[in-house]
Amino acid sequence: MIKTIAFDYAGVIAPGPVSGWMKVNIPSGDKRHKIFSQYCKKWDMGGVNLQQYYEMISEVTETPPNLVWKTYFKNSVVNKEVIKIIKELKKNYKIVLFSNNFGELLRKVMDEQNITNLFDDIIISSEHKMVKPSVAFLNLMLFKVKNNRNEVVFIDDRQINVDASNKLGIKALLYKDGFILKKDLQGIGIQI
Repeated sequence: MIKTIAFDYAGVIAPGPVSGWMKVNIPSGDKRHKIFSQYCKKWDMGGVNLQQYYEMISEVTETPPNLVWKTYFKNSVVNKEVIKIIKELKKNYKIVLFSNNFGELLRKVMDEQNITNLFDDIIISSEHKMVKPSVAFLNLMLFKVKNNRNEVVFIDDRQINVDASNKLGIKALLYKDGFILKKDLQGIGIQI
């Protein structure tokens, strides 16, 4: 029986504000995409502080570091359909955030979006110095939620994370949009 549903943040609960901006404003072959990808790995693993994070974003976007929060994060939006689904699921299931992200910033963003209270537990890669799709990080999530593998469903927008989760015995769903997510959840017996 499913007891816990874990959600990724960027790409599921909300679009990634900087990566979304980059897709629109920086040509696909530009070296800044590669730099951004390298930086993501560094901050997802907890290798920077908040000021260093702002400086890295500044380097990639050419936005002054002191304007990064205001430009990309202060008014970032959530996926309203996913938030609606989470609110429904919360009536019957434990809801967990399980994300590769920079914790200090993500917690600030979630507070600004007024969604922190939707989650019974928040597990962010930078705070544990490990990332999805590692088995160690998936096992940490299981330990923290105090459930067996067959009692958790995990929703992510990256196939590699879904595959790693399923391989470990944690049912995972690939997020495409809110409508498909709701159908996928119902298809595995989740009450929504």
